[in-house]
Amino acid sequence: MDFNMIAARGLVLLGCGKMGSAMLGGWLRQGLAPGAVWVLDPHPSDWLVAQGVHLNADLPARPAVVLIAVKPQMMGAALPTLAAMGGG
Repeated sequence: MDFNMIAARGLVLLGCGKMGSAMLGGWLRQGLAPGAVWVLDPHPSDWLVAQGVHLNADLPARPAVVLIAVKPQMMGAALPTLAAMGGG
């Protein structure tokens, strides 16, 4: 994967449980810079905290990627966080 666009604009990961952390771990091992990643997770694991990503911080204005990695029953509570990114 080419991370140039992501490095320039950022990647937002909404939720970082088992699925999200598996994807994030793979991307980081492939060379994605932790500083290019913003994670929103209400209960971050110790592993996630140690990765050096932006954790529960203000999001980039126009991220290259927004990935939703929450369980379906959590969508109602999680999606409003991303509402400002729609329509762009």
